Amino acid sequence: MDVRDKVIVVCGAASGMGEATTRLLCDGGAIVTAADRQAEALQAVCEETGAHPFGLDVSDSARCDALI
Repeated sequence: MDVRDKVIVVCGAASGMGEATTRLLCDGGAIVTAADRQAEALQAVCEETGAHPFGLDVSDSARCDALI
């Protein structure tokens, strides 16, 4: 699948499958907003990949609305 220049949001991007997905999409040329509540880990992933960090706890509906 060609993700070059596609805008994609990944939740849970600071670790595990979310981190792997963020890395894969960024490597493929996607424009990724990486969301997670683990600020330090999220920042590290974003610095390494070029993704855009967004602090998010999905239980906070106002913050979810702000993401979209």
